[in-house]
Amino acid sequence: MSNKNLTEIPDDLPTNLIGLNLSENRMKKIENNSFNGLSSLEELFLNSNGIKKIEDNSFCRLSSLKHLNLEENMIKKIENNSFNGLSSLEELFLNSNEIKKIEDNSFCRLSSLKHLILSGNPLQIIENNTFNGLISLKILILNQDIEFIEKKSFDELSSLEDLILPEYINKKKLEKLPRRILNLISYI
Repeated sequence: MSNKNLTEIPDDLPTNLIGLNLSENRMKKIENNSFNGLSSLEELFLNSNGIKKIEDNSFCRLSSLKHLNLEENMIKKIENNSFNGLSSLEELFLNSNEIKKIEDNSFCRLSSLKHLILSGNPLQIIENNTFNGLISLKILILNQDIEFIEKKSFDELSSLEDLILPEYINKKKLEKLPRRILNLISYI
């Protein structure tokens, strides 16, 4: 269903779907309960749609979802109920959006998340509660526009193995991070 000029999630999708590709359509927002009846869905591609907003509880019925691709959209803000119900999610691609703000605890219900990609966004501040709840996160890719990282931003990332930053990020902004986190940084 990729590249079909869809403006909303079809409501007549087969309930036994495991993968759904809705990329390259014209959806501007993901509405509350858009995916009712798709509890078996494991992969969802919503990239390159022009999505600006994810309403609260949009994904709440997708308890089996492991992979969510929202890259190359126009999302400006991640709200703290955007990803409710995604308890099995392992990979979240939010790169190449327009994200300037991530509300505190936006990812707190994503305890299975292993990979989070946020590169290519104008996100400038990483606050202390930005990554709360991401106890399984192994790989975090951030963007080049980071201006400030609060000292305890990565405290809950006990499983983090690789923090990937652009090579040209201002290294002075990283000096106050705990040594455990500094040792995980690699540059692209």
